[in-house]
Amino acid sequence: MNDKWENKLPPLPAEAVLYNEQVDLRKLRYQVRLQLIAAEETAYIERVTERQKADLAYDYARGQAVYSAYLDVAKGQIDRSQTRATFVQVAASAIGTIYTAILALAFGLSGANGTKIPPTILTIKGAIPALFLGLSIVLAAVYLSYITQAHSVQAPPSDVLPIELMFEERNTFIRWTTAAVLNRAQWLHSAVISLGLGVIFLPVAFLDINNIIVLIAVLLGLVAILLIPNRKFLRNAVWPMNSQEAANMFGGTPDRWELSSDESKWKLKPGDPVEVKTQGLLAGGYNGDPINECYTWVGTQTVRTATIYRDSFPSDASSLAESLTKDSESNPQHIQCTVRI
Repeated sequence: MNDKWENKLPPLPAEAVLYNEQVDLRKLRYQVRLQLIAAEETAYIERVTERQKADLAYDYARGQAVYSAYLDVAKGQIDRSQTRATFVQVAASAIGTIYTAILALAFGLSGANGTKIPPTILTIKGAIPALFLGLSIVLAAVYLSYITQAHSVQAPPSDVLPIELMFEERNTFIRWTTAAVLNRAQWLHSAVISLGLGVIFLPVAFLDINNIIVLIAVLLGLVAILLIPNRKFLRNAVWPMNSQEAANMFGGTPDRWELSSDESKWKLKPGDPVEVKTQGLLAGGYNGDPINECYTWVGTQTVRTATIYRDSFPSDASSLAESLTKDSESNPQHIQCTVRI
């Protein structure tokens, strides 16, 4: 403004001066308040950040410990299975040695009436426990040493998030070690049964039992050794070979049942709900349209579509449930599968 006009302007009224001072004071108070709020927010953010850091560190340490525990248990399966097989061999050898010593002592002496025990009885009955004990050692050796083709394990998917990939890799490792343990496991089961039969037949040489009865018992024992661990043979004996037999065995109508190309699975085609009876076999399937229920079961379950597995066992139900839950083609909503055994 021109200086000549400055002296001609009237002075500000007292009210205006007072108003300006109040405005400045309010500005100052507001700035102080802003600074206090900013300081409080900064302190809060620092506290939250530290808490989050602590939570993340705790979650990481816990996850690492749990993850390591999974891997340690999975790796230990192989050692434990070998230890079990070795135990069977050692037990059978020890029992056989003691039994041989007892036979040498008992049959080198007189019978109950002072007469010699006929050697034919010793030959027939005395060798039975040795037969089962020796068979137990051989079967355990087959489990430990006989090399066969292991079951293939599907590799983890690569198109997933890092955290999901970590869990998939863990599960793949567990499946891989489990497959190594279960490969030829039926021979170890047979070895345990044979060991038990060898122990059961230990007193036979000292008992007055008809040889025919003993022979029948031995044959039944051999059948049990071969068939009980190899239940697939028993399943194949009752496995339906056409859709009519499948409908009679599992329920529904023949037009709904379809046999897989490898003849190891019967599939119930989608349609109206059917009460499926698995006859002791493991099955998995879905219900609802759209799908709102998922099951793996042994027994009876009402479903719209199902698959019955000849070569799977109830112990596989959990892994089957996980597979059906993740099946994007049949279960696009990934409905959680329920296990009913």
